[in-house]
Amino acid sequence: MYTKKEALASLTLCVLSGYSWSAAPAESPFSQPQPAFYGQVRPRMELNHKMLADTSPSSAYTLLRSRVGFMAVTSEYSEVKIELQDSRVLGGEPVTGFNQSSTSIGNGKGVDLTQGYGALEYLFGESNSIKTAVGRMKMSLGAGRFLSTLEWSPTARQFDGLASNMRIDKFNLTGFGFQVRDTTNYANILANDVYTQLWGLYASLPLNDSFTVEAGAFYDLGRQANLVPLTPDTTANHDIVTLDGRAVGKFGPVTFEQEFLYQLGEANAYKKGNLTVAAWYNASRIGLAIPQGKLNLGLDAMSGDGSVTDGEINQYRAQYWFGHHYFGWMDYFLNNPKFGVVDSRVDLEIPVGEFVTAKAQYHSFTPQIGTNLGVSLKPYGQEIDAEIHVTKIPKTLLVLGAGLFLPGEGAYLLPGSITQVASGSVKTGPGYFLYFQPTFNF
Repeated sequence: MYTKKEALASLTLCVLSGYSWSAAPAESPFSQPQPAFYGQVRPRMELNHKMLADTSPSSAYTLLRSRVGFMAVTSEYSEVKIELQDSRVLGGEPVTGFNQSSTSIGNGKGVDLTQGYGALEYLFGESNSIKTAVGRMKMSLGAGRFLSTLEWSPTARQFDGLASNMRIDKFNLTGFGFQVRDTTNYANILANDVYTQLWGLYASLPLNDSFTVEAGAFYDLGRQANLVPLTPDTTANHDIVTLDGRAVGKFGPVTFEQEFLYQLGEANAYKKGNLTVAAWYNASRIGLAIPQGKLNLGLDAMSGDGSVTDGEINQYRAQYWFGHHYFGWMDYFLNNPKFGVVDSRVDLEIPVGEFVTAKAQYHSFTPQIGTNLGVSLKPYGQEIDAEIHVTKIPKTLLVLGAGLFLPGEGAYLLPGSITQVASGSVKTGPGYFLYFQPTFNF
């Protein structure tokens, strides 16, 4: 098994040999400014027919996310931040007692601590600082392909642990250690050695006003004994290092972005035993940004695994998955399919007047790799997405959106999306998704 000592050594060497610099991580304890008091109410009304099997019904519901938080500067060197969040489906709470008109009384299951941390900061020089936070916090690094707050989700994503950020002029380095998950409670961790942790370093540097390079390394540690697997790829123990390199820039009206992530290490699969991890994720963009709008052509790809006999896991592990922003709005790629995915895409953004922006995406999804299992791989399908953003009202964003997925012959390979089997015994049809999402902030 790839030991913790070896993994940490690999992580340190990779980061020290490829330092780059960046701005402070967005949504983190290190972003600026930090408002003293804030809140949000964000309902989202959905008409959802994402399941592609012809027997799947549509559903209509309203999701509601409400937040309130504050940040207090407790001394010259310290601060405290608390944020509470309630996430629910309207009308979905269980009835308490016999009074059905007051079903929310005594029901606090939808309320949780979104952020709660204390931070110490030491300032030196004119623009240099070291800041460390401990508790529950948000964290998004780089473009958010490996680690993000997943703000689209009604619950978003938070991490429990410790993070530190150092700024020296343009140099910016973030390191963290998070307890990502335990199965039940602290006693179970001690008794059964069951837990998942994530450790990482990430840094970047604007080389000039138009070009930035970034690099990072992450160590994903999982211990599970013989319990039911926690991870989507049915592995138990895992020691996986992910190396990340990214460059983004703009030259006149031309924009570009290139990011590549590589995973190595070992994982224990229940049916196959110890396997070596060798997987990758590539994202490429080139575009045009002018006052009349933005156009991007892109190619995203997560590696797949075409063999069950080579002793390797080549399927990229989207453990802290990025959600909608990179692989469309329809949720079919929350977990990387076994044979990977290649997303050939077009992104378009056009301002319509002073307060309205139209956004559109086109995706063509195909498997990344073939197979020696005798399975003929066909395209997963195509997707068209559109949104209208309205910002006329201060601190308010109105979003009207729609997504249409047209399944290809290989759509049955998408995990969780349909019930069709390879023989085609269940026919598929288009999936669609309509939503209205007003966001009110203060």
